[in-house]
Amino acid sequence: KVVYLTFDDGPCDDVREHAQVLHDLGVNATYFWLGWAVEAFEKKHGLGSLQNVSALGHTVAAHTWGHPSLQSSKLNRSLELDETTAEIARAIDSKSNLDGDLLFRPPYGNEPWDGETKRDLAEHYKASMHWSIDTIDWDTGSTPTTDVLLSRILGRARSPRFGAEGHIILMHEGKNQAD
Repeated sequence: KVVYLTFDDGPCDDVREHAQVLHDLGVNATYFWLGWAVEAFEKKHGLGSLQNVSALGHTVAAHTWGHPSLQSSKLNRSLELDETTAEIARAIDSKSNLDGDLLFRPPYGNEPWDGETKRDLAEHYKASMHWSIDTIDWDTGSTPTTDVLLSRILGRARSPRFGAEGHIILMHEGKNQAD
């Protein structure tokens, strides 16, 4: 069994230390970042302060600008996709604009229903990634301690059905292919 560690909704203030600890343990992770949070992090910590995360071997990926539902009829595609990709490219000092190179995770795990948004995602991102275990780490009532969080993860990872719910949707040439 393989477990992929992914972290959504960042970057948070301790992301550089977090990434270093994982690197020191020989563990790579994927960080799905929000565009506004990248912008705010660099305003607080300085331009270029996020470059070390990808330099340590971790994957930096997109999670939209402001965490909207992709099923919303009021979705601002330019902001949520274009600006997020550009902000991440700038933050990690990418020499390219990253269109088609980044992984993507839809907020709330909700894939869009309409064809236009699906086409836009396929043009911007390499793949859309989902999870097998929702750790509910954002809810301190359900996950009050690290021990509860680890118990939830390890309990599900040891299940014979582990990984059956998670999936990756590859996006090539405007077509979605389940993997």
